[in-house]
Amino acid sequence: MVQRLRRIRQLGPADLVYPGAVHTRFSHSLGTLYLAERIAKSAGIEDEGEVESLRLAALLHDVGHMPFSHALSSNHEKVSQEVVRSMLGDLLGKDLKHGVIDILAGSSRLSPILASEVDADRLDYLLRDSKHTGVSYGNVDVDRAVRSARLVRTEAGWALGFVHGAETAVENILLARTQLFRVVYYHRTVGAFEAVLRAAYAMLVEEGYLPSLDEALEEKELWCMFDDCMVIEALKRARKSEEDRLKELATSFLLRKPPKLVFEAYLSDGPGEGFRRELYEHALKGTAEELLVEKCGVPEGCLLVYLARIVPIGNVNRLLILHGESAKPLVSLSSTLLSYLKGVSLSPLRVYAFPECLRQATECLSRLAVL
Repeated sequence: MVQRLRRIRQLGPADLVYPGAVHTRFSHSLGTLYLAERIAKSAGIEDEGEVESLRLAALLHDVGHMPFSHALSSNHEKVSQEVVRSMLGDLLGKDLKHGVIDILAGSSRLSPILASEVDADRLDYLLRDSKHTGVSYGNVDVDRAVRSARLVRTEAGWALGFVHGAETAVENILLARTQLFRVVYYHRTVGAFEAVLRAAYAMLVEEGYLPSLDEALEEKELWCMFDDCMVIEALKRARKSEEDRLKELATSFLLRKPPKLVFEAYLSDGPGEGFRRELYEHALKGTAEELLVEKCGVPEGCLLVYLARIVPIGNVNRLLILHGESAKPLVSLSSTLLSYLKGVSLSPLRVYAFPECLRQATECLSRLAVL
């Protein structure tokens, strides 16, 4: 189950833009385990059973990822819990299985070590992704954050706090993450290939080349083989398909010929008004391409819509700084940069066009964008 992660790229198709981004979910999971154990030690967690559950939860936190990671995965956290429950339960035993699932589900006091604005998961991928893409934003003081981490019980539940003095380190980590979203995760060409993969995968399932997520989860052996390699092989076969759109999608990905960006909007305070709101609402429902075919009169299948799925900075009120017995949100401190970062929108809504309708789509969306 864990070995499958060796064959799933951490950054999906990002290596088509950043050639060094060929690292995998496997190496990331090992790094997350290492940092989670260090944070637990800093937080004073000494119970051997809890530490063992945390180590396994860190190692297994990404086993629910589909091929090409976030390009195809929409809710890998819940899938990871299901994989642990249904495929690894006998191996782990009852107590350890429940301990791992509780951490992954957010119901354990140790959950914030793996699921916070600054946690073992994010600290590892910040360093790892920065190194492999050659983007220097990940050069932050992770050691200071790890040494300063403490578990804090609040009215809303357990949270990960940081000892006073670590404010700058924590802010720099958040700033670095924001910049990685801007230049790597939401790079417009990376987004183009993610949109191609999503559209291609839906057709590959429909045409019987690949299993759906539910089908893959029904059989342990199939799930273990459900990886990037399986998708690439299916795309190779699909280049001989009689379905022109599937053939075009497969060729686009395999030969690195991305569709062109023809519309982009950033979502800060909401979807806005007019056409932008209409497009956003249809994108949420998965009907945006049909809307654009109707409005622009372009052929079906020549446009792809990309809607960002991950928010760079979430609930900053859960980022706590500890002053003795008191815990205050970092965002409430007068010197913090978080109030600015929180308002920065990095979640793009994009439309891409293939060559056959590029000019028509560009002209149409230029008109619609002002409505």
